[in-house]
Amino acid sequence: MIAPYWVSYPEIIRMCAARPVIVTPEDGTFVPRLVEVERAITSYTRAIIVNSPNNPSGAIYPPELIEAPRCPV
Repeated sequence: MIAPYWVSYPEIIRMCAARPVIVTPEDGTFVPRLVEVERAITSYTRAIIVNSPNNPSGAIYPPELIEAPRCPV
């Protein structure tokens, strides 16, 4: 999931017997670069939470991030 994130997301993920992985944009903004998201993906990844407009920041992810081709794991 992408930081900042809604406070209940990590616990909801744990309730599903999964481990949350948090992607924090390196440049201090609320919008990650695609490479930052791709670095967090492993063969264990089952879902990515994309919350746009982001709650709680209100950031809206650009189409380039949302529409990017999916990378194979």
